Amino acid sequence: EWEYFNAQSKPVESELTTTVDPDFAGQVGWYPSVAIGTDGMVIASHMDRENGDLKVTHCEDAVCSVATTTVYPSESETGLYSSITIGADGLAIISHQDRNKGDLLVTHCSNTACTEAITTDVDSESHVGWDSSIIIGSDGLPGIAHHDKDNGTLRFTHCENVECTASTTSIVDDSPAVGWFTSIAIGNDGNPVIAYQDETNTALRVAHCDDVTCSSATTTIVDDGGNVGQDTSIAIGADGFPVISHLDFDNLALRFTKCLDAKCTSAKTATFATGVEDGLGSSITEVDGLPLIIHLGAGDGGLYATRCTSDDCSAADTSVVDVQQGSGWTSFAVREDGLPVIAYSSSSTQNLRLVYCKTATCN
Repeated sequence: EWEYFNAQSKPVESELTTTVDPDFAGQVGWYPSVAIGTDGMVIASHMDRENGDLKVTHCEDAVCSVATTTVYPSESETGLYSSITIGADGLAIISHQDRNKGDLLVTHCSNTACTEAITTDVDSESHVGWDSSIIIGSDGLPGIAHHDKDNGTLRFTHCENVECTASTTSIVDDSPAVGWFTSIAIGNDGNPVIAYQDETNTALRVAHCDDVTCSSATTTIVDDGGNVGQDTSIAIGADGFPVISHLDFDNLALRFTKCLDAKCTSAKTATFATGVEDGLGSSITEVDGLPLIIHLGAGDGGLYATRCTSDDCSAADTSVVDVQQGSGWTSFAVREDGLPVIAYSSSSTQNLRLVYCKTATCN
């Protein structure tokens, strides 16, 4: 493990920021997840916390100055831990939780703007669907990692069709109290790889699935340096090895774990010292072959971008992206022009907020 210090962060000049649904008098933008649709437009899932409903916002232009937001009302409390991706049929598909029932739900959009959709209860055993993360597998079908709170296990639900109206679920890791803060990617071998927290050991764990349905997996503790592994986000690096951002909760610091092989049976971790208490709600991806991490400050609530300048993140630069306070979670996707767009919840206005970066590294 190594530690290094970044130069003092400086605000980015005039990033284009859009507040979505600004006239809605409630609490929206919770558990945001963003993707780029086949039409090149941003589409985001999020929760209306006040009414307990899933919302889907589809941008109608390149900077989301006009957007269509569709509410999927329910008699229960749904939309928690939403995660969105674009399916093999070109339509968005969303995993989320029904909190009242304790079930994992999947909402499959019927058109590009997601003004119509079909929702399926895909896992109702125990109290599941916590911290869900969805991805399209190498077989073209959705797969969802999620947590079973009652039994303290990590679960994986594999859809058997693109709409996920049929599915199978496997217990991936039944170690005591694991599976919180899941994040999923597809490894170079075509199998899912999942980052999550081991609450018992307050550690970061990785499960590398042995097949596309994750019927069995190799699980490894990759970072046990304190109360770590919260707010995880995983991506596949340029060398084919997973990279993971996560939170050191005790020190309120952003951490970066670099796997040293495809199955992540060994890894190195760096602690970022950015000069602020941060690392909340991180999300990570590769941009131009190097990791880029978006995260929130614990003290000031600001939105930050940390750009690794080496593949192992032994050096990095951090920039302030948006000074408006955010809460909980971030999500970002890279558009066709190579520029990221970030979704997060504004704690001051209780709205969904989108930030369009002017550079590939949001610096």
